[in-house]
Amino acid sequence: MTQENSPIKRQDEELEYYLKDVEKDVYRNLGVMVKLHVEKVRNRIDMDFITSLVSNTLSIPFDKIINSSKGKMEISAARHISIWLIRKYIPRVTLAEIGRFFKRDHTTIMYAISNIEGLLSVKDADSEKILKCENALIQLIENFHENQLR
Repeated sequence: MTQENSPIKRQDEELEYYLKDVEKDVYRNLGVMVKLHVEKVRNRIDMDFITSLVSNTLSIPFDKIINSSKGKMEISAARHISIWLIRKYIPRVTLAEIGRFFKRDHTTIMYAISNIEGLLSVKDADSEKILKCENALIQLIENFHENQLR
């Protein structure tokens, strides 16, 4: 019996064939796990989380960002930053839902988003404040990812 036709050679070939299938399954399952992990992160980031982050980053009380009527510029700026970050990082949330959260009309939410995008087009103290909040959020997301992967 030649080595090419030996039972051991056939067993090796069969084993190699099955291992390739197992390897494909591992990669397929890893892809599913990564998708689930990303979804878990998205589900943990909600409107409260982002508004709290802006509150802490800018040292403005959370309840003032949510409940304050028109008035102080820094409070409405913090609210607008929160709204913009929510819209950018939680795209599944509608303008109406954001409006209900901040006790505002959806058109006010649209204005806030447009306002922040306009401020970002000019590099000044206002855009620095916005980017400071966004960078804080990005850092928290990255830290969460690192801790989950350990």
